[in-house]
Amino acid sequence: MTFLLVTARLIATMDEAHRTIEDGAIAIEDGAIVAVGPREEIQRRFPNPKRRIGGARFVALPGFVDGHSHAGHALVRTLGGDDFPAWRQACRDIYMLGATPEFWAAEARLASIERLKAGVTTAVAYLGGGDENNRSDGTDVATAYAASYGEAGGRLVLGIGPTRPPYPKTFARYACGVRSEVEVDFAAQHETCRRLLRDLPSGRIGVALTTPTVNPEIHCGPHFDELCEVARRMKRLALDHGAILMMDGQRRGTVEFAVNALGIVDAKTLLSHALDLTADEVRLVAKSGATVANNPLSGSAVWGRCPVPELLDAGARVIMCSDGLAPDCGADMFRVMRMGGQYHRAMLRDPHVLPPGRLLRMTTSEPAAFFGLADRGTLEAGKRADLILVDLDKPHLAPATMPLFHLHYAATGQDVDTVVVDGEVVMEGRTLLRVDEAEIVAVAKREAQAMLDRTGLRAMTATPESFWANRYDRAAYSGPHQKNSAPTRT
Repeated sequence: MTFLLVTARLIATMDEAHRTIEDGAIAIEDGAIVAVGPREEIQRRFPNPKRRIGGARFVALPGFVDGHSHAGHALVRTLGGDDFPAWRQACRDIYMLGATPEFWAAEARLASIERLKAGVTTAVAYLGGGDENNRSDGTDVATAYAASYGEAGGRLVLGIGPTRPPYPKTFARYACGVRSEVEVDFAAQHETCRRLLRDLPSGRIGVALTTPTVNPEIHCGPHFDELCEVARRMKRLALDHGAILMMDGQRRGTVEFAVNALGIVDAKTLLSHALDLTADEVRLVAKSGATVANNPLSGSAVWGRCPVPELLDAGARVIMCSDGLAPDCGADMFRVMRMGGQYHRAMLRDPHVLPPGRLLRMTTSEPAAFFGLADRGTLEAGKRADLILVDLDKPHLAPATMPLFHLHYAATGQDVDTVVVDGEVVMEGRTLLRVDEAEIVAVAKREAQAMLDRTGLRAMTATPESFWANRYDRAAYSGPHQKNSAPTRT
């Protein structure tokens, strides 16, 4: 007997033929899709489902996959206003020294429900803000974070990797309200990664590895050789376990160095941001088989351009990502797709690059395939049922004469009504079914306030004078971390 029958005004299967089905239905049994087709046909074949969801108001899509983000960010968004260097330093202080187990649990739960309510069924997140503050000092933070994240029913791929040298790095740990500090070298961080690769993956939780990006122009100090060796060792560990290796903050020069000098780039490598790549680097990415994560909402899109159309033309795979829930991003993949299209069209003065359907593939089927989730990402018989229902019965989506175009140009994450993960309905009518949303939000607020007091960063919540300025004024930024905001060199 079919467990679940989903009906919709339109089903966008995202299969290779780009098949769409008007007035369609999806039959799901034991978490797998057993049939997709016209509603009347599917209802005749499966007349007695245990449960029905959907209806003529909805468009059915595969669940979104956010292929690059950061754990911790949900409790630090907008901190410091637009002073990104100060915000970045605050993340170091918080994640390395000021984050208690309660902080990580509250952030994990809040991030998970924010994403589910925006239709993100799978998220990929570094455990921290990047290689400057990854929590790789032991397995406890990662294990607890994954458990808390999974309570709402979403899927998580947790990125684990070492901090940037020099070593050792100082981490603060909290137990029963007591703070202690530990010094952790690369060998211990490497062992943490190895143990998590072995022990953490289960159910809807997976693990990817991360390694610091090597920029030969910036990181050419006394720790350069050590940094290169860290990258090579992490790649060897990834190869030993068949894991994806992710490198954040890629830009011109770093890709060529990673490919030609380090030899660590292949079809299981994710290069995030990839700004201002040369034509040769574009070809290197395509030839290596690596995937690029484009983050059009991120502040990095202001500092440089990821050549997405050029990468696609060269045959490379690009996926669209949020870059996290802070400082100014968010889980809304409709916004990511829309901004991604507009950004690259404006840069190239071409209104036809990156059409909506291409962007939709880059947030559903293609990232699913890259992260080893090829058994989902499309709505086809035999695939696992990760899907969302988007409500067209909204003023800003009416009259939905061209539903897919309406979704791309007008929908937001708030229009996601229902979310199904592995055939389980985890949200319906925008009500989360596994967890208490109000309680999660209340605890997150409490833990954010406690973190500000614990770290002495409350001053960073003040609205800066620059908020009201006629134009950007760098001199207006004079927060408590301004003196520490310069990038560090290794």
